[in-house]
Amino acid sequence: MIIKNLTFVVLASLMLAYASCSPAAQEEKQSQTDTTITVSAPSAGLAAVLKVLDMKGAPANNGAYPAFVEAKALYKMLSKKPVILDVRSADAYKAGHIKGAISVLPADIPEYWAKNAETLAKADTLVIVDADGQTAAYVTALLRLNSVSNAFSLKFGMAAWNKSVAAESWEKAVSSDFESKLDTSEATKPQFSGWPLQSDSVAEVEAYFSERWKALFAEPMPFVDANDVFSNSQQYFIMNYDRKDRYQSGHIPGAVRYKPENLLGNIDEMSTLPAGKPIVVYCNTGQNASYVTAYLRLAGYDAKILNHGCNSFMHSKMMAEKTDLAWIPFTQEQVNNFPLSK
Repeated sequence: MIIKNLTFVVLASLMLAYASCSPAAQEEKQSQTDTTITVSAPSAGLAAVLKVLDMKGAPANNGAYPAFVEAKALYKMLSKKPVILDVRSADAYKAGHIKGAISVLPADIPEYWAKNAETLAKADTLVIVDADGQTAAYVTALLRLNSVSNAFSLKFGMAAWNKSVAAESWEKAVSSDFESKLDTSEATKPQFSGWPLQSDSVAEVEAYFSERWKALFAEPMPFVDANDVFSNSQQYFIMNYDRKDRYQSGHIPGAVRYKPENLLGNIDEMSTLPAGKPIVVYCNTGQNASYVTAYLRLAGYDAKILNHGCNSFMHSKMMAEKTDLAWIPFTQEQVNNFPLSK
């Protein structure tokens, strides 16, 4: 039985999913899941689980994660016929999509994958696309958490593919409404207060992982908007997932910075996340945050994505400091005018 408040078996289970890139490797590691671990301390527990599962690091923090493909690169790739899954609504798909793209709603992906796993696994590249890149990033992260190593999300989504989509998505999302409310002081990471799930059985956690993975596709996308976060900041633990110099330049009041490529699977860092409070993750565009949120939700956290990230509340500041701090504001530079099929 899964009990609230976690051990490190869940984290190891997630890391196993990242590390196992082939069905054979996954099968080999799953054969080891009849082991029971007694967890007494965070670091010791993680070490024991990693030893049992024969783990090697946390691929979630390597250079291939997050896994994006830009519109220009995808356009050049079309002659090789990559598999493209369009996770927008049926109406949005009908209004215009990339030639050859297949319409599959996020909730239908587990079933679609089960029916087409062999074909999808053999594809050189599997690209997930949506309107703005965030839902696609979330879906891609969940696929990669289930050992789908050829999955990528289209950066900035269909907004980067065609200007008509940009006009209805990203161009309406950018805002500078909360620039005057930014803070520059550094918030301290909290002390360990428990984990969101607890089980000392590896087999039990593997079963939980399988069911939770399917459930996350069926749930609505976990977005919150800037107005909610700034108005009700005390209700959330706010995670700034960005560089230190950008954080110091101005962040949401109370936000705690976590260094990119140093959080997921890092027991010292993850031990500072609260198990009993909603976590809002934000980055420049919401796309990196979508990857992080998928990981955290699979681990049992109540994590949410700040919709469109910093672009949704400090766009003018990002534009002004783009050269000095390499912010990623959405501009027409990201927009192409590649053809749409109907």
